[in-house]
Amino acid sequence: MPKVIFWFEDGRAVQASAAKGSGLLDIARNANVVMDAPCSGNGACGKCRVKLTAGALQSQKTLHLTDEEFEQGWRLACVSVIEEDVEVEAPDVAAAFKKRMKIANLDSKEETAIFEEAKKGIESVGIPMENSIILAIRP
Repeated sequence: MPKVIFWFEDGRAVQASAAKGSGLLDIARNANVVMDAPCSGNGACGKCRVKLTAGALQSQKTLHLTDEEFEQGWRLACVSVIEEDVEVEAPDVAAAFKKRMKIANLDSKEETAIFEEAKKGIESVGIPMENSIILAIRP
């Protein structure tokens, strides 16, 4: 049974075993390796890019990869099939989202005003802005 190692930018790795002929995107999903694949893995979006660093994949070249990128080892996980042990560099999607995440500074009057304006707009179309969190304070 071939072994697949997904390497991340921070040096962490996830290892999975897979049957020969298994799709790389399915293996990633089964190993809880998050890949951006909004097209559900049909090769239409090109977002599930990985870089093959060891081994070989049966993988078709798509319009989302230049000839140069394909020669450098870039592949789409959704159109790549495991034939032997492989290692791939996978983007750390969670880290990428975290790096771009905007945290509101509610000490800022400008950011508080933006939040309040958005809240009013949401409530004006009939969506209540409430939550089910109840703070319990011990006496």
